[in-house]
Order: sequence, then structure tokens, then C-alpha cells
Amino acid sequence: MLVDESPLLDLKIKRPRQIAQSAAWSRTGHNTLRSQMNMSAEDFDTFVNIINESVDNHLDVSLPWTQQSADAKSAHISEVAQRCTLMDKYDGYWPVEAYTTKFAKLASRQSSKPASTQDKVCPMSLS
Repeated sequence: MLVDESPLLDLKIKRPRQIAQSAAWSRTGHNTLRSQMNMSAEDFDTFVNIINESVDNHLDVSLPWTQQSADAKSAHISEVAQRCTLMDKYDGYWPVEAYTTKFAKLASRQSSKPASTQDKVCPMSLS
């Protein structure tokens, strides 16, 4: 007997209706983006560093997300998805855009670059 397992294989974490107001920690106990992503603190830190480097590589930090070119947005999302393999767990790579638009603060982002994570990769586990 054949069993159709395709729906089980395609389960991805869907974008929440509302993205959390805090990235990783909340003093008030409210939901965070990290908890919405079901990601460990260490994995989330690596994810953030990869996003920050990709922002520097592909986006104009003087402009907000809504004013970035479609090509720049696509290149940014592609780089993060490629370097952080955990992004395959999310429907449409929504955490990349969610973090970039809410927390990278493109138009007011400081020009200092984070320590390089070029060789780091998000581990496969969702702890």
C-alpha cells in the first residue's frame, strides 16, 4: 500500500500573523522573534550576524526596506538562506525579511560592522 507522505515532508514554519516586537529578549515576557522562529539563542545570534553582513553586502543602509530594489532584497534573502541552512525550515524565508525590516533598522543603522561570520553556518538542529 502506498502512503502519501508529501504533506508531512512540506511542513514549514509559517509566518506568524504578527511579528514580535522584540528580537531575542523581552523584559515584559512578550513573544520574541527568536521564539516565533523556535531557535536557540546561539543559532539566533549567528542568524543575526549573517543578516547584518548580508545587509552590508546587498542593501543601501540609508534606505528603509520598502525603498530597497527588488534585486537587492532578493540577493539579501538568497545570501542569508544559503549561509543559514535553518532557513529551509521556514515558509518563504520569512524570518529574513522580518528581522531585516524590524530590527536591522536600515535607515538608521550604525555603520560599524559585526565580527565576521563568513565561515559560520547555522546548525541544523532546532533546539
